[in-house]
Amino acid sequence: MNYSFGMGAHNWTVDCSRRTSDRLKAAGRYGETEADKLTIYMDVELTPTLWNDTLLHELIHAAAATSGLTHRLNPDLEEDIASSLAPYLGQALEALIAGGLR
Repeated sequence: MNYSFGMGAHNWTVDCSRRTSDRLKAAGRYGETEADKLTIYMDVELTPTLWNDTLLHELIHAAAATSGLTHRLNPDLEEDIASSLAPYLGQALEALIAGGLR
């Protein structure tokens, strides 16, 4: 199943297909962002918390690409930023939702 969302002037897709899950598992990955295709690929069999953290991680990559930061960051630094920020964003989002934020 695919989902779409707007970010900046771009329309991104999140691909949650079984085929994508199988490909990601074979590569030892939970998710992946292909900015040139405006697509985030997600493994559908992750636990809810891991799913949220992974999606936030991939959204950080999408935001970096959309904003042009990807061209200013080396790939290792971008990965470190996404890996470092996603769990904190997930924790904050879960707390806000649990506290009644829509």
